[in-house]
Amino acid sequence: MKCPEQLTPAEYEIIQILWNGTSSLSVSQVLKVLRSKKSVAYTTVMTLLDKMARKGSLERVKRGKAYYYRPRVRRFGVLSFLVQEFADQYFDGEEEKLTTFVQRLNSPPHDRLEEARNGSSQIEGTRKASRPSTRVRSQVRDSNGTAQEMDVCLL
Repeated sequence: MKCPEQLTPAEYEIIQILWNGTSSLSVSQVLKVLRSKKSVAYTTVMTLLDKMARKGSLERVKRGKAYYYRPRVRRFGVLSFLVQEFADQYFDGEEEKLTTFVQRLNSPPHDRLEEARNGSSQIEGTRKASRPSTRVRSQVRDSNGTAQEMDVCLL
């Protein structure tokens, strides 16, 4: 059985609704919030809520004929699991590499441009060989505000 903190993107979308709620919500109530964003079937929401309750992510209580759901997992636990899963998949499980990467993303654009030009990187070997990458053309501004075109490899 999966870990309660291990959520699919669709499950994460649902649990966000429940985290933001002030009380337990029924399938219909969750569906109403989801439908304000996209088209989704009642049975899809019902199935996802049932699956999440069975794996321990949600608590389910029956009131009358309806089931009501509330989170059993905390946002911090779910996000910690997702970040660790991401680090395992793309940074060989080394959180330090992921931290360094995020810090570099937040560095001034001219530092990243210079690094890209020099081909230097402190995060070598972070992508598993079996994972395909995507190259995109990106425009970056240097310290003088001049736009520079460069190829960026997305993991």
